[in-house]
Amino acid sequence: MYLKEFFEFIYDRLNLALDTLDYLYLVATIGLSILIYSKTHGILLAIIFFISISILAIWLLENSVFLLASLFLSLLAVSLYYTHTLWIFSIVYALFCYAYWYYFGKDPELGSVKIEYSLSEELDPLTASFIFKEDIDTFDIVASIYNLIRKGEIDVEIQKNDIYLKKKSGDNLLSKPEMFLLDRVFIMTGVEIAAMGINLKKDEFPEVVSFGHVLENILKWEPAFLRVVEEHVVDSGYYDYAPVLQRKYTKYLSGILFMAFVAITSYSLRFSSIIGYSKVLFNIVIPGIIPPVATYILSLYVTKRTEKGMDTYRKVLGFREFLRRVERPKLTY
Repeated sequence: MYLKEFFEFIYDRLNLALDTLDYLYLVATIGLSILIYSKTHGILLAIIFFISISILAIWLLENSVFLLASLFLSLLAVSLYYTHTLWIFSIVYALFCYAYWYYFGKDPELGSVKIEYSLSEELDPLTASFIFKEDIDTFDIVASIYNLIRKGEIDVEIQKNDIYLKKKSGDNLLSKPEMFLLDRVFIMTGVEIAAMGINLKKDEFPEVVSFGHVLENILKWEPAFLRVVEEHVVDSGYYDYAPVLQRKYTKYLSGILFMAFVAITSYSLRFSSIIGYSKVLFNIVIPGIIPPVATYILSLYVTKRTEKGMDTYRKVLGFREFLRRVERPKLTY
């Protein structure tokens, strides 16, 4: 009974793999592995062993990343075992980085940019800024505060020594970054006061906050705002995935590959007196630096705006051009 369920489960997983890139990774991994082990272990044993390992990877991990990693490890072994160089692995890896960027990390075509005299009310300054430059800074947060003042969500009271922000209950439909900003300015300020040892009841949380206090703490708020806005642009359909996280993890991978390059180079230099320094340099060092460099370059350009995101990006560029040509000269006079 359990054996039948096991094979049915494996059958379903293999059918699922046929509809994804897992199938290609699986076939390529098995093929490369056979090339490596057929001389010493026999073709039949190599086929049985690596089919079993690949099926186990699909069954337990259910993630094509691990099969892709096994593919590159097999390719690395083939490159070293049969050619005694890293050129095959490095060239294929660099081509893979380009293919990944082209199919999964390249934005749609920008097209022509037209002057935009205003942006949609649904597009808050934080989201618009992130779509434009894929980052958040203090000016974006301050701009969002002014935008909430304009919408009537925050009232301003100017006194002699400071400006005070007063929370109002507006009827506007706010975006996730805007709601987070209101909570950050008013609720979290109360939490900070309570953390100082001052007891506050629920109805005593401040409805009025010093704008000076906000400006003093904006720098500390930037990382949290970046995470919230990045999550918002993915949930709202502007991006296929979080671009900042994608670039960060790609840079981590570049660092790992660089450490592997240093390890392989150090090991190869032990035999340089026998092989020759020139051969080690040409066959190991030069091609070995290609994967970490290609991965780092990929981390600089990998992003994926959707058609909706690219359309919004185009409008933001048009609005920016309007501000630069029309509004900015007015402010200089």
